[in-house]
Amino acid sequence: MFNLNYITPTKEENTVLYKLNPQYIEYSEMSAEEREFLNALILREKPKKVLEIGISSGASSVLIANALKETGASLYSIDLLKTYYREPDKPCGFIIEEYPDLKINRKQYLGGMACNFLDEIDAGIDFSFIDTTHRFPGELLDFLMAYPYLSPNAAVVFHDTSLNLISGFNNQCYEKFVVTGALCSVVTGEKYQPFIDYDKKQRFGKEEVMLSSPNITAIKFTPETGQRLWEVFNLLAHTWEYPILQENMALLVRHFEKWYPKEAVEFFKRINDFQNQNFARKKRFSNPQIPPQKHPSGENL
Repeated sequence: MFNLNYITPTKEENTVLYKLNPQYIEYSEMSAEEREFLNALILREKPKKVLEIGISSGASSVLIANALKETGASLYSIDLLKTYYREPDKPCGFIIEEYPDLKINRKQYLGGMACNFLDEIDAGIDFSFIDTTHRFPGELLDFLMAYPYLSPNAAVVFHDTSLNLISGFNNQCYEKFVVTGALCSVVTGEKYQPFIDYDKKQRFGKEEVMLSSPNITAIKFTPETGQRLWEVFNLLAHTWEYPILQENMALLVRHFEKWYPKEAVEFFKRINDFQNQNFARKKRFSNPQIPPQKHPSGENL
C-alpha cells in the first residue's frame, strides 16, 4: 500500500564514498546522508551511462564519477549556466578539476538547456541525477527533455524534494521550491528514499536542520512509467514561478515534437501562453502605469 522503499547504505558502500578527498564537501549542497544515498544507489544500479542535469560547483559530479570509476561508465553533465551561481568568477564544475583521476569518460556541456545536447549524448541513459531550479517549471522541463533518452529500466534521482519543508532554513525563500516533490508524486515507478532519523539534525553546508521528509528521492522506471506521462505533462498547469524565454520555447517545442504526441505538445504551448498572460497581468498590477497589452486572441493581458 505505501509503495516506498528505503535504502540504508552498507559499510562497504560508504567506504567507497569516504575514500574521496573531502575537498568537494565544502561546495556540496547535499547532506552527508544524501551523499551516502546517491553513492549507494549508483553502486547498486551499476549504470553504464549517466546523465547529470545541474552541475553547479561540480560537487555532485565528483561523487557520481567516484562511484562510477571502477565500472568504465560514462558521465554526461549539463548546466544552463556557464559559471557557478554562487561565485560567478568560477566556471560550472570547477571543483572536479581538483580530481584529475575522476575525469575519465566524462563530458560537460554548459550554457544551454538539456535539449541542446541530448542528441549528441544519445539514448541508452540508464541513470540520471536532476538538480536544477526547484521552482516550476524547472525540473519538470528537465525531465520531459531527458525522458526519451532514458532506458526503460533507468533510475532518476531528484534532489531537494522537500526543501520547502526543511526546518531551520529561511522558508520564506524556499517555500516555492516544490517542483521536485511534485515530480516524485506523478512519475510512475519504484520509489526509493534514504531512511531518516527525524530526531537527528542533518548538516547542509554550514547549517544544521531538522527534516520532516527525506530531501532526495529516486524513481526506478517500470513498464508502466511510459504509459503514465499525462500525469507529468499535467503538472505544467501548475502556476509557474518564471517564464520561458521565447527562444528557449522554440527549442523546447521542436524537441517535444520529435518525441511526444501532438496533443501533448499543443497542451504545452497553450499552457505556456496562459502562463505568459499571467506574468503580464502580474507585471501590470505591480506597475499600473503600463498600459494593457493585446494577446493574439484580442484580449487584454
